[in-house]
Amino acid sequence: MQLRIYLLIFFSLLMFACDRKAPQPSGPLQAELLPANASPAQVKVTDINAWVEQGRFFVTGVCSNESAAWQQIWLKVEPLDAAGNALQIKGAPAVIIATFSSGVPPKGRTSFFEGWPLADFSGTPASCRISGAGALQKPAGPVLLVEQVGGVKMMAPNAPGQPATEEIAWQIGGVLNNPMPMEAQHLRFELMLYGTDNRLWFSMLLNPEDPQFKQLIALEKPGPLAGGEKRQVGIYAYYERLPQALKAQKIGRAELLAFDE
Repeated sequence: MQLRIYLLIFFSLLMFACDRKAPQPSGPLQAELLPANASPAQVKVTDINAWVEQGRFFVTGVCSNESAAWQQIWLKVEPLDAAGNALQIKGAPAVIIATFSSGVPPKGRTSFFEGWPLADFSGTPASCRISGAGALQKPAGPVLLVEQVGGVKMMAPNAPGQPATEEIAWQIGGVLNNPMPMEAQHLRFELMLYGTDNRLWFSMLLNPEDPQFKQLIALEKPGPLAGGEKRQVGIYAYYERLPQALKAQKIGRAELLAFDE
């Protein structure tokens, strides 16, 4: 019960109580959000999903590093209306967002999730174009893999004494693997939830070192992950604070990414 309460508070804070506003622009791409020494980003953005819910416009997706170097990556989001016409956000044609990972290896992946109030747009957004905005080269680190990822539906009765027929959550598990001879000192996880329509509807960053996350992530043991070490990891995802699409159609699959901060 305590775990469920923590999860509900967490999703409430990070999901639809998320009140991020687009920064005030000083130029067409809000270039002040990028480090001054950022290079062009060689990326491939997939699994893009955009929708309006509870008075906000949300976008999520997956970004692959197509360069030959480790990179921290920023993306450019250009909002569009239902007819495909460009919209402005806070007076600018685009906004820059950060991906979750602080260092993505060549051909590696990271995800992103952002939301803005509809009042920030010059019209009603319905979709968007997303492309690379810039990247910083990072030193190479351990390549962490999450293998054998699977999910188990958690059921509950609609009323006391009735059979457990209501799907209230998913228990997601996998095996974290550090195959390289390098210690991963600060573990981070990215949880991605796909609906039964195979569309990505939710992504978030989990930090096991943050006290608010310690109740949300079940690690076989805490602390750094040695080279060659494997460790079980489990995460719970309750439906109460997930997007309406996931509540309606339910989770179809989950993916976990991991990196060393």
